[in-house]
Amino acid sequence: TPQHVEAMGRVFGEGCVYLNSSGTSDRSVYALHYFAKRTTCLRTLHLTYSAVSSDMLVAICREAPNLVRLLVPKYVRTSDEAIDAIAAACPKLTTVSFSSVGTNLSPAERYEGRFPRLDTITLGIEGRRGYRPTRLWAITAAARTLNAAELDIGCCHVTPELVAAVVGTPLGDRLTKFCYSFDYDAQEATTIEPEAILAAARGFPNLKVLNIPAATMIPDPGFYRDLALVRNFEDLSLGGMTEEESTTNEYVVAACVHNRLKRLELRFLGRIDRGVVDGIVTSQSAATLEKLEITYCTDESDASIFRYADLLRLVRACPNLTLLLYQHDDHDKSGVLGSGDEEIDLILSGRGGKFDECY
Repeated sequence: TPQHVEAMGRVFGEGCVYLNSSGTSDRSVYALHYFAKRTTCLRTLHLTYSAVSSDMLVAICREAPNLVRLLVPKYVRTSDEAIDAIAAACPKLTTVSFSSVGTNLSPAERYEGRFPRLDTITLGIEGRRGYRPTRLWAITAAARTLNAAELDIGCCHVTPELVAAVVGTPLGDRLTKFCYSFDYDAQEATTIEPEAILAAARGFPNLKVLNIPAATMIPDPGFYRDLALVRNFEDLSLGGMTEEESTTNEYVVAACVHNRLKRLELRFLGRIDRGVVDGIVTSQSAATLEKLEITYCTDESDASIFRYADLLRLVRACPNLTLLLYQHDDHDKSGVLGSGDEEIDLILSGRGGKFDECY
């Protein structure tokens, strides 16, 4: 109740560093303000599911000038004037998320440039499939002035022009990952044009990690040869589970053949099967692979799922592999997966790693 919140503020407010509130009534919001006024070292304020108005949000933030992380109400619009006031009141913020209610612009286009210490620039809008940013000049300005080291492309349609807006900026030079916040919505709502992937490989000098989401249509397996001519990637994630999904064994093998992968994630790829192991173990990545994740791949028929014998052969052929994660539907181990899981675990634990299986 609001009375409990006020009492907790009197007792614990001075030492509170993390405050999470989801109150929606006026009385609850005033109790939250009362609590905030009694804090002296608040660092994180999480109000995602509360109903705090713009004016009250500014008042609360002014009581917490040392905030480094702020998540504001998700379903209440925060005015541009309030965002300006919060940026002035809380100059140490490294993470901030304002509601997308009432706006057609991504965080990078709308407000992130006002927070110089942000660690991530966000190009998409949560819940909107394939959003295409239009204010490329605002994204370039943010990439030039912020201390950000990461670019979140979740829920965004990434074009070569969008990549060009970041190339040559301090952010572009710092980027080591070209990926998206990995949740189910972003998996289906993010698209990267193949030419944009090549542009990122050419333009971001320190890029090492590449996530290719499910809706990205790679033209043919030879794309990975062209990509490797520009840049060798050590960390690759391939996602699937859409109607347009095109990733087959040939695409996965091509990625392994033309790169020296250390980490490979295969997620929800319904068109690959256990035959992909033959290609992986004969590729140059077999000598370098350290971590492999196979999450709900294949069409789950008895003929296509990965058996322990397949995984054991892969573990033996990859001498540097230390972590193998295999997530799958619940199958009868003796009837479908066979034996060999104990030997896999023994080999990997001997290398200081482990076999992690979930079903």
